Amino acid sequence: QVNQSYDWRYSQLLKLRKLITENRNEIIHAVQRDLSKHELEFCIAELETIENELSMALSNLRNWMSPKQVPSPGQFIPAYSEIRSVPLCSPGVLVISPFNYPWNLALVPAIGAIAGGNPVLIKPSELTSNSSSLLKLLISKYFDDGAIQVVGGGVSVTTKLLSYGWGLVFFTGSERVGKIVAQAAAKTLTPVVLELGGKCPTYIDRDCPSDLKVVANRVVWGKTLNAGQTCIGVDYVLVHNDVKEKFCEEVKQALERMYTSNPKNSGLARIATVDQAKRLKSLIEEAENCVVW
Repeated sequence: QVNQSYDWRYSQLLKLRKLITENRNEIIHAVQRDLSKHELEFCIAELETIENELSMALSNLRNWMSPKQVPSPGQFIPAYSEIRSVPLCSPGVLVISPFNYPWNLALVPAIGAIAGGNPVLIKPSELTSNSSSLLKLLISKYFDDGAIQVVGGGVSVTTKLLSYGWGLVFFTGSERVGKIVAQAAAKTLTPVVLELGGKCPTYIDRDCPSDLKVVANRVVWGKTLNAGQTCIGVDYVLVHNDVKEKFCEEVKQALERMYTSNPKNSGLARIATVDQAKRLKSLIEEAENCVVW
């Protein structure tokens, strides 16, 4: 099979690098229309990650594909044993990517799959329609159908795709949807990688560095990156009572330094959809109404 060969895998990775290089501006503009991300933020958080992943795969591909000799049981002398890495069972790998990093979390798993000799079907989020449409257009332009394909659509499309057996399903998203994906994949005994969101608290003790400005800058930057739509972003902060007031004041100043007194006109990214913005608003209102004893 052609996907078993080093040349096929290497050439597909080069095509993906070419896709990114030749269409960089179009990709940036698509993300700006979807999430209003600042160009620098997008390049650091997404494009550089994709480019680094490609460089690593291209540099290590031959070594990854080489058989690895391992010890054999004595009773099998003169036999020898080795481990060979081969592609997964057909039809390949299904990548279900989310809205918050529409290029990074669609293409980085695809890079690993292609390096392993696996054809890839990417199902991007329908919530970032500009990025999803452009991704589909570019993939069809640079790749044969037997290497990488992109399919659009909503929940019904994802449900249909999960009804088939795959070599692997790679899903990035919420715990709630992750359970649905795992249950669906179990029916066809398809192995699954679930990259789910979690809780990422930050604890600030009384013996924290005296310059709380530095602490506040780091917390605010980590939380507001991509408008907080990051699974490993700061989820909540536990602050010792002795430094609580000082820290809160520094956070307010950090927010104003980074995004001015009018964040609408700043480089702050936007929430993907109106419904999600309303959900966040309700969470904020709920927190503001809490009484701490």
